[in-house]
Amino acid sequence: MTQAFTERRTRLAAARAQQAARPWRLSQPIGAYTGRYCNAAYGTIVISDHGGRPAMAMGRLRADAGPFDRPETVRMEAIPGEGRLISFTLENGRAAALVYDEDRYTRCG
Repeated sequence: MTQAFTERRTRLAAARAQQAARPWRLSQPIGAYTGRYCNAAYGTIVISDHGGRPAMAMGRLRADAGPFDRPETVRMEAIPGEGRLISFTLENGRAAALVYDEDRYTRCG
């Protein structure tokens, strides 16, 4: 059991290192993505600047973003081991909406 745990931890560390090595695919400065995004059914997601990287807050969930291999998309891991994607829609060089877990949130502040 100890060996299995050690092997799993090693695999997780390798996967996280590989994810962190991905290039960022955001086309605008971080300020273009920060703000509040609302969905009538699920509430509000706040995207903020956390040391030059996007960070997400949704209720009690908090996570820093990591790069992802699609344009205008970042990976969040608010629940350890459960990475989720946030894809932004830009209008006039600024994020107007985002998609999280297949649900659309529009900028509301």
